[in-house]
Amino acid sequence: MLRIAELEPLATAAGVLYRPRVYADERSARWDGYIVFFPLGTGTVISTPRETTQSDLASLQTWALKLDRVYLEGALVRALEASDGIVMPASLPHLVEAETRAATDAIALHRAAERAGAKAAEELTAAAIHEEAATVARENAADLTRQQEELESLANESARATAEAAADAHESAAREARAVAADIGRGKSATDKPRRKRPAPRKNR
Repeated sequence: MLRIAELEPLATAAGVLYRPRVYADERSARWDGYIVFFPLGTGTVISTPRETTQSDLASLQTWALKLDRVYLEGALVRALEASDGIVMPASLPHLVEAETRAATDAIALHRAAERAGAKAAEELTAAAIHEEAATVARENAADLTRQQEELESLANESARATAEAAADAHESAAREARAVAADIGRGKSATDKPRRKRPAPRKNR
């Protein structure tokens, strides 16, 4: 944690005076910039969330030197809204050490908030992915159910058509059999009448 700039004091709307200082925090070969406000008198040390990320320390220093009063006033509002701040330890023998410790703690609060926010974002992304997958799975299940119902309907229609065709064939065969039987019956009644017996010849006495 490095202090790279000290700027002119600012006052809040309530009239509380703060001295803004810019701190650099290295992270993964890059440099994050924070503006830390120290009260001129009693109060707590407050810090903005990460204001910028630069590729190197020189670029961050250049950024810090270009900050104007309007930007710093907005940064003070952001710092007041971001956290309750850190009480600067009065028991430490050296003011610089106390200042560094308080600034580090104030920035650490924002680091923790960033990590929590990133974790929450990951969980929300994972939840969205799972919800989307669940929706797709439900749609696939509905499609499979519809397909199964259609297949079953087609199978039932085919079986019913086959059964009806078989019934028709059996009925046709039955009609033909009855017709043949009727024809046979009519032919027997016409030709097979019982013959009358002739009287036996009489013998001569």
